[in-house]
Amino acid sequence: MLASLLLSAIAAYSAPSAWPSQEVDPTPSEAVESGQPKAEQTRRQTIACLGDSITEGARLRQAQHTAWPNQLRARLNFSFGYSNFQVEQLGVGGATLLRGGDRPIWKTPAFERLQLLDVDHVVVMLGTNDTVQDGRGNWAKAGAW
Repeated sequence: MLASLLLSAIAAYSAPSAWPSQEVDPTPSEAVESGQPKAEQTRRQTIACLGDSITEGARLRQAQHTAWPNQLRARLNFSFGYSNFQVEQLGVGGATLLRGGDRPIWKTPAFERLQLLDVDHVVVMLGTNDTVQDGRGNWAKAGAW
């Protein structure tokens, strides 16, 4: 279901110039006035994005707007109805998928929060820090899940 929603949201844009601004989300009236298609949903969907610093938006200017979970929320809401999607950003800088890694996601407040949330979908983006060897030693532990 989520994959088809994502593909539909992407298809709704004719070109990157038609994407919503990274500064603000379009309100329903702005979206209608822009001539962009909007399919209304009746129930709000909650998507949790669990990941590392990429998910967190590290090193991005205005990460509250430009990190990928926030872009996902803006694009889905723009395409399918303002406020129909809530996206929880659960990024943790340095997090690993490896339970034996130096900062396993399983032992973070973000993972604890995920377990308390009532979500419809979870998107996991982890693995980058699992490949780091120098100074962290995670790659050597890759076989020990």
